[in-house]
Amino acid sequence: IEVDDDISKLVIKKEELKFTNGIDFDRICGYNPFMNEIFARITCSICTLIPFEPLECKNCSAVVCKPCIERWKKKECVLKCGGENYDLPGRILRDIINSIVIKCRNSGQGC
Repeated sequence: IEVDDDISKLVIKKEELKFTNGIDFDRICGYNPFMNEIFARITCSICTLIPFEPLECKNCSAVVCKPCIERWKKKECVLKCGGENYDLPGRILRDIINSIVIKCRNSGQGC
């Protein structure tokens, strides 16, 4: 990433970026190993991170990130349940994901 004198001229070189869809567990405020059971049920079945723009298989309730499933390019569920449709997750799952407090990627630099 290059920053010009003018903040509006932020230049990002694609080859320098890591493309991840979900949110790493080390960015969760207050994370502890006792939460593993909960997070195992809400992580993206493709990238295995906390889903960004979560979707849920209508057939088996597998959770995925919207960008992950768009790159999947297959009709069937990632868990091969026979389902072919993803939709917004149910209210409870959305509430759990939305309640997670995430640290800024630059928190180590004081953000």
